[in-house]
Amino acid sequence: MFLLSADNIGPSVNWAEKKLAKKEIYDFLKISRTIGGHIFFPRGVDDSIKYRYSLNDKSKVYPITLNTARGGKHGYYDIFDKTLFAIKQFYAVSDLKQLEKEIKSKLKNEYVIKAFMNYAESFNLWKKGDCTSLEAFKAFVDFFSLNDFVDENYEIYDLTSFNEKTKLYGSQIRSDDTAPIENYRAYVAGTNHAIQLCTNRLLAS
Repeated sequence: MFLLSADNIGPSVNWAEKKLAKKEIYDFLKISRTIGGHIFFPRGVDDSIKYRYSLNDKSKVYPITLNTARGGKHGYYDIFDKTLFAIKQFYAVSDLKQLEKEIKSKLKNEYVIKAFMNYAESFNLWKKGDCTSLEAFKAFVDFFSLNDFVDENYEIYDLTSFNEKTKLYGSQIRSDDTAPIENYRAYVAGTNHAIQLCTNRLLAS
């Protein structure tokens, strides 16, 4: 049995406050905080959890989850296309016994790597039998209705490449580069477009 925690996949208010006006933040929250702007990630503590972190109180330690690992300057600044790219690379690992070695060759972020090491069995639920890495990633995307973040080949959109006039994305994410986004407005527009489409589909189903 796996414990789960909800995570918001929309733009981070914390980072938006450094880039946008209060009205802009209020406006994007009306979309990003809808049902399509949320996902569940595994959490919890048992004997299999190897990697942990502490906050100001060193007496308390917490497991590194994907939810916590992807945030802040040590993660992806809560950028969801990079998070989705990392998940895709997890499914490209051929053997969980070689997970640490293989995933280090695919991802740069050490905290995200440790999160996958902690919760590999949970994420591996979508990799059944002899399915390919793409089939496993496709199953994950389909299960969480994340289809509007990927193209027809399940390549992940670079959310900053969204064109508000054409309503199309111009490129795909190719790495989990941890540099902060310079054009946060473009990221907000691209993310909220996908979230709105996702919310519409979920409410219509």
